[in-house]
Amino acid sequence: MFPLSGCWRTELLLLLLLAVAVRESWQIEEKSCDLVGEKDKESKNEVALLERLRPLFNKSFESTVGQGSDTYSYIFRVCREAGNHSSGAGLVQINKSNEKETVVGRINETHIFNGSNWIMLIYKGGDEYDNHCGKEQRRAVVMISCNRHTLAGNFNPVSEERGKIQDCFYLFEMDSSLACSPEVSHLSVGSILLVMMVVTLCAVPNPAVCLRPIVASGMTSWGKSQKKGMTICYQCDCTFHVQPPLQSPNQSILSRLLEQSPPLTSPLIFLLSSWL
Repeated sequence: MFPLSGCWRTELLLLLLLAVAVRESWQIEEKSCDLVGEKDKESKNEVALLERLRPLFNKSFESTVGQGSDTYSYIFRVCREAGNHSSGAGLVQINKSNEKETVVGRINETHIFNGSNWIMLIYKGGDEYDNHCGKEQRRAVVMISCNRHTLAGNFNPVSEERGKIQDCFYLFEMDSSLACSPEVSHLSVGSILLVMMVVTLCAVPNPAVCLRPIVASGMTSWGKSQKKGMTICYQCDCTFHVQPPLQSPNQSILSRLLEQSPPLTSPLIFLLSSWL
């Protein structure tokens, strides 16, 4: 009887401990950016921009500047807590001489906007100045510029504006491909000219004769040559580069035409067709 009672007590205690652990895990969820303004009135554009930066949420960026007793390290995270993870800081300054940590901006006061190839992320609500800027709260401004070659990098402090009575800020810069506008795919000028050259290649006297490609490079002006009832359109000041010949009775005709055509030298490259 007693052993059974002790077993039940042990199981009950384990269940209570498990419930406490689950509850604490729910409460310890990592904080994220809280946009300035009421929850149901947040800007849709700002929400979309934060979602665009989500690949950076689990990354941390650090930069150290100065020398001697004036050496400082800055730690920055996107919509995650930096530093001691208890102050809600998104960007902190650490004095390397005494390890004092100063909150430059907090993620619970976030503002974000963008342009064609940049995103500006602002953390407000930092620690108050001691003697500058009317003792207002510090503010971090991070300029994220487009760089298609890196997900994120080159985080550096630029300056601290504290010579004013109010609206002071720390300015930082960083590169990221996430700040770039989507690339628009379109036909290049060379592609358009390629199509034009193929279309304007003049009519052949024998419809049964096939065409094969010739690469011509560097065309600058139009010209044409009349040979045996066929007109070949070309541009002057170029050089033709003909593919290896195929065995065909019309081969010699093409060779003579190309030998009598003016040289072609401009940098444009496109595709023509030749007689087989």
